[in-house]
Amino acid sequence: MGKKQGGVNTKVEAAKAKKAVAKASKDAAKAAADAAAESAEWVKGADARGAARRQEEERKRAEKEAQKAEKQKLLALEEHALDENKREIRKQKKAVKDVAKPWEEALKSAAKKSNRGSRKPSPGSGKLTQAEMAALREAEEARAAAKPGRKAIKFDNNFTANRNRNQDEDGEARSLDAALDLLSVGDEELEKHPERRAKAAYKAFEEVMMPQVKEDYPGLKLSQYKQKLSEMVRRDLWWPCVLLERLGADWFLIFVVVFLVAPLAGQPAEPGESGVQRQEAVECGA
Repeated sequence: MGKKQGGVNTKVEAAKAKKAVAKASKDAAKAAADAAAESAEWVKGADARGAARRQEEERKRAEKEAQKAEKQKLLALEEHALDENKREIRKQKKAVKDVAKPWEEALKSAAKKSNRGSRKPSPGSGKLTQAEMAALREAEEARAAAKPGRKAIKFDNNFTANRNRNQDEDGEARSLDAALDLLSVGDEELEKHPERRAKAAYKAFEEVMMPQVKEDYPGLKLSQYKQKLSEMVRRDLWWPCVLLERLGADWFLIFVVVFLVAPLAGQPAEPGESGVQRQEAVECGA
């Protein structure tokens, strides 16, 4: 007999389904076991890392405490060494004092013995008795009397007058002012200040030459005439100097007039200022 066509074998299908269920449960159990093992590994690793971290922190803390203890130990040793040094220094000083003490005592006793029964003060005190002071005073007076003093020197005032010089001469000067008076020429009441004398000399020069300049240049202002005179002095120095000398000015005043006063007098007047005002400003200014 042949197989039935188009039929389903229920037994085979049931067996396959049973195998599939068994395989699925087996796979699920295996997956659960793997997951549990993996989670256990993770927990174990976390605990190990935490333990290692704690161990490292503990080691660092122990090192710090050891360093601190070592530092305190070194400080204690240094303080002890300083104390020992101080004690040693004190001992050395005491030994030096002990060595010098007998000598000091001996010197003190010797000084007391030497001063015993003597009222005279020690030389270092600087005090003198009345008798010593009187003796010193007498010795000083005797020494002064023995030496020839200024009062003992006598000079013979046999001076003779110098006949080569006449004390009543008019040309004699014993001071700077007297010399200036002798050098000045002209009136005795002339101003002694050089600058003012120079201005006075230049003014006299203007008074002498102004008519001639007005005749040569008619119709000009006063400031223009004064400028002409200033240019005349600076252009031709010879005859103004001769004229100033004839007017009574010395050569120093002539120099001041030519090189200082004349240029200032010849400057043109500023706007709003007349020539007369400009000349007054020149005469009054320094």
